[in-house]
Amino acid sequence: MAQTIQIKRSTSTTTPSSLSAGELAYSGKSDSNKLFIGHPDGTTGPVAIGGQYYTGVIDGAASANTAGKLVVRDGSGNFSAGTITAALTGNVTGTVSDVSNHDTDDITEGSTNLYHTTARARGAISVSGDLSYNSSTGVLSFSQAASAVTSVNSATGAVTLGTDNISEGSSNLYFTNARVDTRVDTILKHAGHGNITVADGADGKLVLTAAAQYADSDARGAISVTDSGGDGSLAYNNSTGVITYTGPSASEVRAHISAGTGVGVSNGAISIGQAVATNSNVTFNNVSVDGTLTSDDITSTNISVAGNATITGNLTVEGTTTTVDSTTVAIGDNIMVLNKDETGTPSANAGIEVERGTATNVSLLWNETNDNWTVSDGSATSVLLTAANFNSVYTGTIDGGSF
Repeated sequence: MAQTIQIKRSTSTTTPSSLSAGELAYSGKSDSNKLFIGHPDGTTGPVAIGGQYYTGVIDGAASANTAGKLVVRDGSGNFSAGTITAALTGNVTGTVSDVSNHDTDDITEGSTNLYHTTARARGAISVSGDLSYNSSTGVLSFSQAASAVTSVNSATGAVTLGTDNISEGSSNLYFTNARVDTRVDTILKHAGHGNITVADGADGKLVLTAAAQYADSDARGAISVTDSGGDGSLAYNNSTGVITYTGPSASEVRAHISAGTGVGVSNGAISIGQAVATNSNVTFNNVSVDGTLTSDDITSTNISVAGNATITGNLTVEGTTTTVDSTTVAIGDNIMVLNKDETGTPSANAGIEVERGTATNVSLLWNETNDNWTVSDGSATSVLLTAANFNSVYTGTIDGGSF
């Protein structure tokens, strides 16, 4: 015999959403604590039949004037109460001292709800059949003995009936232990319980036996894992419930990498034929830049700029020859320094010489030997007169030219 019987239960839900016919459930939520049973018709819904909620209401009942859901009477049949708001129907025994601060003598009788009087009560009773009734005295009597009547008190009108002599109807049947046993068996003994088995026990007691709960092994057996292929693997152990995923291997990853133009791949290493660290010297054949090229140091044997070149810093040109092939040269500096590399005693002439193609070039030069400016027209060279020429002895030819 099972030592523990467990029914449906919850500590967070007030009422179960549904129960099978005759299925038991208990709500342990603080504002519920009720026992429910599935309605016998299986569709109406759970019915509350007991629980700590109701025993607490019963245990808290008192005849004193205290808050509660249930009031009990004391040994004299009395209980205490404050204000009672209700529609009263029937006879009132005793004196009504105050109704909303008015005695009944102060309340005018209506046309429908009339005051109770003995005469009115007696006049409202009528009888038929073997009974006779005196509405003036309120006395009920029998003209002949009725089979179901065992005694009649003519003074009080109390009639005692014996159920053994009353035929049973078709709907309201008498209570018997056998009928209760049959009804309980009908409610509890059916296939809708699932894991609960009900059987008759000793002394008319029912024995409920619960089958084993859904085990971990059942849950693990209901799970399956499919490895659809590809890199890595996926496996499932239905004995332990462990799902194992193994990632792709290095060779599987490398299989997805292929070399391209100028790029090589070997054992997972990608190379481009030269070091390209931030401090490496990188060599390319031709480089096209559509945006902005920013560099602190560009070294190249030849640099060709097809468009405009704007240099915002200083321009230093090193080498033996600087050639400017443009037709117009605009220089913002008002003084051009020639022979800038001279640091000792001057010895080289300096000036401007004009290339004239097939004709002899002309020039404006400073003659370092004679310390004077000379001008050449392509056939002869003349000295330019300066203040220094007239203030000192000059030996040479001063030619003013011809007309």
